[in-house]
Amino acid sequence: MCMLVLTVAFVFALLPQKVEAANHYIYGDGKKSAYSIRLDQPHVSGDVHHVHFYKKNVHLYCMRLDNLQVCDKKNSNRNSVPNWLMEEAMSNSKVQGHILDYNPKVESKSGIIKWLSIIGAGILVILATINVFAGPADDVAAWSLFFAAL
Repeated sequence: MCMLVLTVAFVFALLPQKVEAANHYIYGDGKKSAYSIRLDQPHVSGDVHHVHFYKKNVHLYCMRLDNLQVCDKKNSNRNSVPNWLMEEAMSNSKVQGHILDYNPKVESKSGIIKWLSIIGAGILVILATINVFAGPADDVAAWSLFFAAL
């Protein structure tokens, strides 16, 4: 019974956890850095997560993470953001996670693999608990073959 509880706890530990954090800088510090990237939560109901790009505290561009388009057209210019900075934002795990939240089809195939790995891990834990490969029957067989050989 104890192993069943541990197996269930192990499987739930592998499931993704949603934790929302406050707006924070994912690159630079927003003050002393030449360039900074800030990941923001939705500000109002119906809004989406978005990323702001800054150059020495001057706002360059705002990108929505649901469609990767501009947030505020009047205050944003995509051409002013260097390609390396855009790549830095897109390689961030939190940004990628929010993009997948808004576009679940991107992760459809990897979702199947993830569930198969969770189920496989659970089965391996149960087999290790039952210990079908090295139980008392194996010991009896090994000793009997040993004594037969003598």
